[in-house]
Amino acid sequence: MTGKRFWRGIVLLVIGSTFTMVSCRDQQVDQILADGITGTTVGLVELFVQSAVNNAFQLE
Repeated sequence: MTGKRFWRGIVLLVIGSTFTMVSCRDQQVDQILADGITGTTVGLVELFVQSAVNNAFQLE
């Protein structure tokens, strides 16, 4: 499935943001937010690379 890591990152960001709003922010919540940001970024890069590779093969 394409973008699996990206969507997992989005979910982690939402969960982390929710915990932050409820004000039980601690080291674990910061870790969830960090994982979410990393997952989203890496997922986006994977999506771009995958679409670039697909486009390159379609042109030939």
